[in-house]
Amino acid sequence: HCSSTNQCVARFDHYCVWLDNAIGKYNYRYFMSFLLSHSILTLYGTIVGYYTVQGVIESESLWTELYYYRGGTHRPTTWIIFTFMVREYTE
Repeated sequence: HCSSTNQCVARFDHYCVWLDNAIGKYNYRYFMSFLLSHSILTLYGTIVGYYTVQGVIESESLWTELYYYRGGTHRPTTWIIFTFMVREYTE
């Protein structure tokens, strides 16, 4: 029995707040398919995002530039490049 939906569910596993539904015997396969597709989509987005950012870093030669901050010259670090990209490419 699911206390969140107040319904009887065969082989009740848990209540999923993302799907707003109780997970049990008849929809467990669909829930696992949802998790797998969500994981694949997240992995795909991470890979595309990485190559997009890497392409900007290479095309702008951000690893070889010198950065001026508060009167000083700094060699590029991951944090300096990240803050530069956030300031330059977001509005």
